[in-house]
Amino acid sequence: MPLTNAKLVLAEAKTQLQEIEELYAQSLNERNVPQRLLVKIKNFLENTRSPLDYCANYIFDTFCARHIDPNRLNKKKKSCYFPNKPSLEDFNRNIDSEVFIGLRNDRPDIVSLFEKYQPFQTDVVWIKNLHALVNLNKHIDLTPQEKQIHHEHFLIDVKNSNVRDAKSESEFASLLKEKLNNAVSDLVQINVETDVFHPPLNKPVPDFTLTKTWVSILFTTLNVPVIPTLNEILSGLESIINDFEEVI
Repeated sequence: MPLTNAKLVLAEAKTQLQEIEELYAQSLNERNVPQRLLVKIKNFLENTRSPLDYCANYIFDTFCARHIDPNRLNKKKKSCYFPNKPSLEDFNRNIDSEVFIGLRNDRPDIVSLFEKYQPFQTDVVWIKNLHALVNLNKHIDLTPQEKQIHHEHFLIDVKNSNVRDAKSESEFASLLKEKLNNAVSDLVQINVETDVFHPPLNKPVPDFTLTKTWVSILFTTLNVPVIPTLNEILSGLESIINDFEEVI
């Protein structure tokens, strides 16, 4: 299989992403983004760029090298990367005169695939994010990230529920927790803003407000969430490699 190396690196990236997701979940209660999470993200990004260049180099060696003067071949090969061009004009120049000499005449279908995955296409935001993050990692130690804490408030009315029929504090707490779980099943963290779990049993049960709190970690420069962005990158890369594998 011509793209075996690319698929092996993608498999490793998939394993790395699973580790990132596990560490990410563990980090949600920490005050700062742990350094080990940033290191794993950097390694993941390095592995996700490599499959594209494996693909580009295979195409260059197979379809373009024979069209290039042997005296210039090594220099051309050193500049062979998966095209990442901001405009169609820049892309065409890269294909026709800079690197992939002869490819448009011999394999226009491959040129069309290259063009499909260029940043100037509106439906490949993930590839723009990939290149932006890879470039950031070249110039700074790690991509800066930050936590955001969001709050939502839920008013739970317990005045007319079976919670009021509790005969003891333990029964009251059990019934109330059951009601809360049914009402707000996706809470990550519950903060009860009154002592509703311990009211005098002979007094009316008050209404109270819950605070829903969750934590997201962003790529600060891009203002996009880490885990969805990395998943989109991996999924997009798998699509690219599968598409190219079908034609070469």
